[in-house]
Amino acid sequence: MKILFFGDIVGKPGQAAVKEAMSVWKDQYQPDFVIANAENANPGDIVTPKILDELISTGIEAFTYGDHFFDGDFSKVAEYPIVRPHNFSGDHPGTGYKVFETALHRQVAVINLMGQAFVKPRVENYFNVIDELLKKIDPSDAIFVDFHAETTSETEAIGWHLDGRVSAVIGTHTHVPTADTRLLPKGTAFQADVGMSGAVNAIIGMDIERANAWIRRQLGEDVPKSPPKDPRTPYAVDAVLIETDGPTKSKSIKRLTTRPAA
Repeated sequence: MKILFFGDIVGKPGQAAVKEAMSVWKDQYQPDFVIANAENANPGDIVTPKILDELISTGIEAFTYGDHFFDGDFSKVAEYPIVRPHNFSGDHPGTGYKVFETALHRQVAVINLMGQAFVKPRVENYFNVIDELLKKIDPSDAIFVDFHAETTSETEAIGWHLDGRVSAVIGTHTHVPTADTRLLPKGTAFQADVGMSGAVNAIIGMDIERANAWIRRQLGEDVPKSPPKDPRTPYAVDAVLIETDGPTKSKSIKRLTTRPAA
């Protein structure tokens, strides 16, 4: 089974970039199932049903999320094909995993987990949470894990922990693709961060001036806030194409990108 996974979709530029990429990649790679991380698709708020509907119309079949779950009311989209981090502490709307059926009637379990380092939401121990979850689900074809974390060390740790137990562990959150795309020794496809779908001449997809002002405020400067605005083109997409080999390993993983050449 071929799974195509898009990195964090950032604002309208990210939506436009994914739409353009899907118009080409669907025919070129013929994925059996398409997933995207949607937590930044509506920066500063929860992704809207309208945005999800538009992304679904491009061929995306499932969505993952992350710490921006707390930016608004997730219950508005909880019935969509979307999963939020399964290891958030407390009682929250939505679910951290779903088993989807592809057009060819194959099952894909999509799991979302959250790291702890340098993020505000408290999470439960993701090692224990995923161990318990894997006892409950039994999809026959693929298990895909989006691990949403700030540090690549956390993502590597869970990747090694799950090697040979899931089809793929792919990191999201930093918006910067890592150069460690590989199959782990027991066959699990891995990349510490897939990257993003959004504007290139930006700071992790966000307007440079506004992002710099936010950083300077964190450093103690009295810099006024400015209204959000979408960066201009060029837009880029970072994704991975994974060919799975059952629920516990994969045959291959390939990094895809539309980023301008250096």
